[in-house]
Amino acid sequence: MKLKRTRDFFYNSIDEFHDITDHKNGIPQPISERMGVEEALRIPREELQETVQLQRGMTFKFKKMDEKFIHTLADGELLYRLGLSPEQLIGRDLFDFLPGEMANIKIEHYKKAWAGERTNYVGQLNGIYYVAALNPIVRSGSVAEVIASCIDITERMQIEVDLKESEEKYRQLVDIAPDAIVVHRDGDILYINQAAVKLFGAERAEDILGKSLLDFIHPDDHDLTRKRIEQVQQNNLAIGPLEKRLVRLDKQCIHVETTAAPIHYKGTLVTQKIIRDVTERVRTEAIMRDREEKYRLITENMSDLIGILDLNGVFQYASPSHQSVVGYSPEYLLGQYVIDFVHPEDVPYFKKQYAEIIQAKSPYQVEFRCRHHNGNWVTLEAQGNPIIEENGEVKHIVFVARDITERKKSEELLRKSKNLSLVGELAAGVAHEIRNPMTSIKGFIELLKTGISKPEYFEILSTEMNRLESIIDEFLLLAKPQVVDFNEADVNGILHHVITLLNSQAILKNIELNYELAPGLPRLWCDSNQLKQVFINLVKNAIDAIDNKGKITIQTLWTGGDTIKVRIADSGCGIPDDRLKLLGEPFYSTKEKGVGLGLMVSFKIIQEHQGRISFQSEVGEGTIVDVNLPIVSNSRCARSVSR
Repeated sequence: MKLKRTRDFFYNSIDEFHDITDHKNGIPQPISERMGVEEALRIPREELQETVQLQRGMTFKFKKMDEKFIHTLADGELLYRLGLSPEQLIGRDLFDFLPGEMANIKIEHYKKAWAGERTNYVGQLNGIYYVAALNPIVRSGSVAEVIASCIDITERMQIEVDLKESEEKYRQLVDIAPDAIVVHRDGDILYINQAAVKLFGAERAEDILGKSLLDFIHPDDHDLTRKRIEQVQQNNLAIGPLEKRLVRLDKQCIHVETTAAPIHYKGTLVTQKIIRDVTERVRTEAIMRDREEKYRLITENMSDLIGILDLNGVFQYASPSHQSVVGYSPEYLLGQYVIDFVHPEDVPYFKKQYAEIIQAKSPYQVEFRCRHHNGNWVTLEAQGNPIIEENGEVKHIVFVARDITERKKSEELLRKSKNLSLVGELAAGVAHEIRNPMTSIKGFIELLKTGISKPEYFEILSTEMNRLESIIDEFLLLAKPQVVDFNEADVNGILHHVITLLNSQAILKNIELNYELAPGLPRLWCDSNQLKQVFINLVKNAIDAIDNKGKITIQTLWTGGDTIKVRIADSGCGIPDDRLKLLGEPFYSTKEKGVGLGLMVSFKIIQEHQGRISFQSEVGEGTIVDVNLPIVSNSRCARSVSR
């Protein structure tokens, strides 16, 4: 505005100058008056020049002389930023300071302006963009000169370039996006990318463009789709994912998930939909729901207990069978600690096994006593399975347990009956073992009757009596019911008792019974009577495997690890490979009249002691049985909980 006022003042002053000069007669006004006018003109002329120089843009003027457009004025900060100066423009035409191609473009606008038409153009020089507005100055009915005002639009042009580049990149990304993208206005499809062409079952985008989106939506989903379109357009807000059915051109119906958002497309507000095919997911979810329903029916109607525990042992789920087995409703158990229902004596063992499941991330089997709602204790056998997340960490523990209280009672009866069976089988050997000291005792009694008495006779009698007492005690130990009692024990001492009992039976069959017991072994945490029964079964099996004249070797081995190995090797008939894997099953035996219960009981006892039995055998060569038992440091807190 300041520039316009100064310019108007300048031209008004020129007119006044012409008014005070008599051109017609050529007679000037008085000199003093003329000098006053010139002084008056000098001030606005200087102000105009100063304004033009200091403006951030650029101002230039030109006239047509000799068929050329000659610049008569050029100044402003923009002129210098373009790399030019007033001296380069004033008195020159466009071709004197611009490349020919650029000058030819601008000359057309110069011609329009000289013809009296206002015009503008965008120019660029040395990386600077500007817009020039050309305004013709008309005097006496014709254009006397043209004045142009220019402003720097480099920043705006860069923004437009960036926007165009971004738009192009966006379009390229949309075109190659894996998800289907559809742009529509009021449901009329304006644009689809290649993924959408494929999703709709078309070959080209033209097969879809111009059609209504509702043409491809299942009729039952039309109302929902219309509401979604209205929500986006009226509220101008994006809407989250929604599942619906889409009917392709080939009439195939698929399940899709759509999100909608308002966007500007070619200057208007439209809706952009991102469509994802979720047919497989919907099908999978349906299968999973069906499986879940089946599993729910199985879980709710099975007698076994199923529980889901978190890492702290808190119930997250309990099957309805808990009500009938332990007397607690599933609702009562939720949020309860499982350890609160475990027998106090079994808590250390249970905690150790639970921690082992989490640490090893593998299934474990535990056996413990659980408190029934009526105050009694039931014995449960449970399999704990860790549920592992995608990050490899355990999230839950799933337990499947069953009540084995009655089975434990049956097993105990079986052990007792097996003990009685052993008593009968050992009777012959014990009778032979007793007969020897009895013969000595009877002989010394006869000597004493005749009056012959020596001190050493009484010493021999005492030794023989002690031997008889030891044999009878071991014999009665098998026949007499024993309370299961875990204590520290020496495995070599247990084996000495076994050898004492069975040595006589081995002698009857002309079998050499040797033993190599390593000294200084760590002690076991065990029930001595139960282990004694296991070793008697194994040694007696070795005796039965030898027809006549053979050898049995009993060894204890320890290499400094967590377990002690007891090895029983015989030179008997051996066991075929196909029968080895069946050992330990009830009613399977390699003996003609055996029922296999002895080995079954032995396997169970060793399992309860956290040990392991293994067999090696060759037909005609003999059999080696290895029994590995954990030492006190590892087994005491993880002892068997069977009672």
